[in-house]
Amino acid sequence: MEKIERSLHSTAELTRNGSLGLVDSGLTSYGVGNWYDGYLYYIHSFTKIDADVLFPVLTKVEQYQDLLSIHSIHSVPKAAQEVQRMRTILTDKLKFLNRTANTRDARKQHHTNLDASELRQIAKDLLENICWNYREAERLTRRKQLSPSGDAFKTLDTLISSITTELCSKKNYALRHGDSPYVHGEDLHTDEQLVATAIFYSIFRNQSCYILTADSDIARIVQNTYWFLTEETQPLANAVKLRLNEVPVKVFFKNGDDSFEGVTDTSDLSREYLTRNLWLNNKLQGSVRKFPLSPALLHGFSEIPVS
Repeated sequence: MEKIERSLHSTAELTRNGSLGLVDSGLTSYGVGNWYDGYLYYIHSFTKIDADVLFPVLTKVEQYQDLLSIHSIHSVPKAAQEVQRMRTILTDKLKFLNRTANTRDARKQHHTNLDASELRQIAKDLLENICWNYREAERLTRRKQLSPSGDAFKTLDTLISSITTELCSKKNYALRHGDSPYVHGEDLHTDEQLVATAIFYSIFRNQSCYILTADSDIARIVQNTYWFLTEETQPLANAVKLRLNEVPVKVFFKNGDDSFEGVTDTSDLSREYLTRNLWLNNKLQGSVRKFPLSPALLHGFSEIPVS
């Protein structure tokens, strides 16, 4: 991935420039490690829950909601599906722990341990609070989702998914969750939809966009998509390059509670990087031949004013 000059920005700074913001649902678990797969999945009793592990999760879900509460920040449909998936997993876990607790209570009616009972209630309240916040996060993500209609966006979304796979822009989903003790479900390709939405708004709506994330894959997808669309043999490559330079798509990586680091900017990408990465350059040229632009995209690109 090409490195650019990085700088830190607060949420307030990002929202003052008039750009459209998109937030990645992965921020619901930013910086809290493998808290479900590696910890909560194996818990079979409320009394075994360490509140110090789960309190940061609650904080991150609340911060995610705070971002989506900002007028200019939105999300995408597949992000809502990801949040729903995690909410369902947590709800099922809570039901399981409640059943386990009720069974143990029935067995120990006359041997109540007050300390254990208090610990159990604290853990139960905490997990219920996390579940409730995930429900709110899902509701807010659905309310703030952007879903452009028409063939141009549909084909752009499909195209970006195809070239992301072809150019190995993101980690393999199966490998990422290969050690998981439960089935995550298929990759929803949320990263690709976020990038497709941002690029669509830049090119077709003349609206600069930025993506807030903690996933380095998104920066690679933006960069590789830019190089694909502006490859010199592409029809109307100069028009697309001009638009993405003047109305850029940017990616900011979460770096603290209210700090984001700029990692990608389509107005600051140089094809010189490809001269140092011959594998990617060759794959790009092959991808241009393999995935021709659709008529809907070509029509949209042809309407970009070029001075």
